[in-house]
Amino acid sequence: MKSRIFILFIILSFSACTNHELLGKVDLEPASAEWINNINNNQCDTYKNTDGDIMHMRNAYGVTTYYNEIDYHCKKMLLHTKCETYDLQGMALSYVQDLSIKYTLQRNKSKIADWDNFNINIRENDKQIDVNKILYTSDSTLLLGESFVFLDSIDIATKRFYDVYYTKTGGDSSEVFFNKTHGVVAFRMASYSVLWIQQ
Repeated sequence: MKSRIFILFIILSFSACTNHELLGKVDLEPASAEWINNINNNQCDTYKNTDGDIMHMRNAYGVTTYYNEIDYHCKKMLLHTKCETYDLQGMALSYVQDLSIKYTLQRNKSKIADWDNFNINIRENDKQIDVNKILYTSDSTLLLGESFVFLDSIDIATKRFYDVYYTKTGGDSSEVFFNKTHGVVAFRMASYSVLWIQQ
């Protein structure tokens, strides 16, 4: 009798798992992918600060493309959970020196909308700037939470940049300026820090 209970327990344990059904791959919008490809191709790797210091950043790996499998819809059955999944395309590009600038572009999908999220992460020791910009969405209400200032052109020190997004982040009032052509064109890690400008 005990052996039958043990066998039944084993059967139920194996059957009480999650079954995944891959519905397909979903790529980034071509216009979204251009952002990271532009930054990589334009060799946006040299910055100069307002004190005259120059920082040459290293792009060791180029653009990395990958797919993330995500659960789209899960339904609990009697003895198991059935999940429908998608493989969503992502891209990443990193620059490293005394600090790091990492660009990540990820396709996202829900029952409500599809969207491409562009993330900029600038890190220096314990300080960081983390910014998200939606580049494409099938539901424009997702854009309501964004707080970027868009500038047709801006002069930063002696350089002029076009079609620039600007935002302040965090309690230390860090700043970042970026565009589709060159990525981060200028940034300040905190209100008291020097401003770095892409050359």
